[in-house]
Amino acid sequence: MSVSTGATGTPIDLLLDDLAGSRDNNPFDVIEAIDTALVMVNAIIDAPGDHRFRRIRLSNLNFHERLGHVKHGVDLFRRIGFQPDASDSDFIVLPPDSDDAGRSQTLTSVRQARLAMIKRRKQLALQTDGIPRLSDTHTWVSVRQAGLAHSVGRRPANEDDYVMVDGFAGDPRCGLFCVYDGHGGREAVDFVVRSFHENLSWIMSRRRKQDATTPSCIEAAYLYTDAQLRRRSILESGVTVATVLFVDEGGDRVLYSANAGDTRAVLASWDATSNRVVSKRLSMDHKPSLASEVARVKDAGGFIAGNRVNGVLAVSRALGDHVLKPSVSAVPHITRHVLTGDDRFVIAACDGIWDVMTDDDAALFVNDQLAAAAPTEGNPAGRAASALVTRAFEKQSMDNLTAIVITL
Repeated sequence: MSVSTGATGTPIDLLLDDLAGSRDNNPFDVIEAIDTALVMVNAIIDAPGDHRFRRIRLSNLNFHERLGHVKHGVDLFRRIGFQPDASDSDFIVLPPDSDDAGRSQTLTSVRQARLAMIKRRKQLALQTDGIPRLSDTHTWVSVRQAGLAHSVGRRPANEDDYVMVDGFAGDPRCGLFCVYDGHGGREAVDFVVRSFHENLSWIMSRRRKQDATTPSCIEAAYLYTDAQLRRRSILESGVTVATVLFVDEGGDRVLYSANAGDTRAVLASWDATSNRVVSKRLSMDHKPSLASEVARVKDAGGFIAGNRVNGVLAVSRALGDHVLKPSVSAVPHITRHVLTGDDRFVIAACDGIWDVMTDDDAALFVNDQLAAAAPTEGNPAGRAASALVTRAFEKQSMDNLTAIVITL
């Protein structure tokens, strides 16, 4: 993500430039750091004589999670006059004002810092608010073609969402496709749809320098996004996730699939023996009925009742749902597949599709749609995805319906 700064040249503006512009910093963490600093700054302004707000323990876990780990984060406080505590190096303190003039000077400095932080936070919020949406006329580079269909179905509100990125993480050959199925409201999905791809790109750019594997980066992005939800007090809503990532590795074209929950990714390949496409499930449906998930939930201190985690949730893995953590896990199932000439397409879809269609049914249906498409049609993948959503609705799916079809 590019960050425009436009500093006025004041010390606090220059520091905010460094904070927002550092490649070591995640953009959503920078917003959180500024929010944390603003809480303290507002407290100092509202109660200038209260010494509780003039003393910060650097090792405090909440402070470290929200601000202390961000490069240049603690410098925000140093810039408005906080100094190391001479009696305890674990603290920084804002020295007491010697008189009314000193208090006035301190408050002026703090107010100026607050205005600069508010302005920069608004800029960053606008820059992180976008969701990658590609039109049907987009010319794909990372894959042959991709298309999306999205419907509220028979539900009163749509809690699904999606992301499609061509040229992900600055690599033209890298493509990222995400399907998100929210539950308990849109609070979790609204954050994840804006943050997950940014988090994954940021993690990959940092960890590639350390020769980290792609699966480790994907898992880290799931867990990082989940932690961001917790710190933002998004505790009761959640989102199941399926991500499909295409990369070049050592001369191979590789597909990585990851998921948490029952949002699913299915690969369709040509089978010469049966002379038809066959499906291969890339994801795992994390359901409380799975023996392995039952054991994991119990090990985490939870239980299964009515085929639901802690008697509440019908999936055992998801981002969010922090009132049910750690019984509900954010650790994804990840698979690696080296693409061959027999691989035809991938379907990534929410459970509204899979509730009424098997993997093979969906693969055969999409294959027929692609085969019937006229060569002049603008986006056969998009038409196939739309037909798949319509078919699931006709088969009486009761859920929101989202499907991405990616041709290879």
